[in-house]
Amino acid sequence: MNPYANTRPPPTLPSNPYDITHNAPLSATSPALIQTGHSSVAFHQASDAGHQLAPPPYSGFVLASRSSLVPVPSPPPPPPPATPFSCQVSVIVPSPDLRPSPPSTRCGEDASPDLECSVCFSQFNNVFRCPKMLQCRHTFCLECLARINVKSAEPDAIQCPLCRGLTALPALGLPRLATNRDLLSYLPAAMQRVYSVRFLRSKGKLEVKRWRSNLTLTSL
Repeated sequence: MNPYANTRPPPTLPSNPYDITHNAPLSATSPALIQTGHSSVAFHQASDAGHQLAPPPYSGFVLASRSSLVPVPSPPPPPPPATPFSCQVSVIVPSPDLRPSPPSTRCGEDASPDLECSVCFSQFNNVFRCPKMLQCRHTFCLECLARINVKSAEPDAIQCPLCRGLTALPALGLPRLATNRDLLSYLPAAMQRVYSVRFLRSKGKLEVKRWRSNLTLTSL
């Protein structure tokens, strides 16, 4: 027989390593906190058979008792993004002047009437371009009316180039048509006196009685 042989029987291990009825009593000097690289476990007081046990670590939780698990507090939410600084500009638009404008002494058309013939676009004068008014109230220069009458099939009438209305000629001929005195009043003072003009339709001429020279109309 070997005198150094261990004659004590081997200890029997319980089937459950966490069964506190078979574990040896822990020393009173057991540490109250077991720290690992992954979790921290608080000291657990076991009331069964007066033993103090440290339960196995649980990652992410702190064990305060057998039946309660306290989760690790989550970090506070991030603060909301800062509102960008906005600059508001106020624009003041002045209201239009609502005061009535003083009435003009004369209307725009009355102040500056059209002093040109609407056929030849020449300015009226007191000789051959004297403003003559037809029965339709349209006004043209004497020279344009003479050209129209020379080419017309009716020698005793003149047709308006705008409205095509007919105007009977006076007994003394085309120069005796009514003169538009309103237009004539806007001409210079030297043109206020209208010269006496003779119309020779057969020759196509307009001539001034007091002048030696005459004006020959060109047939169109």
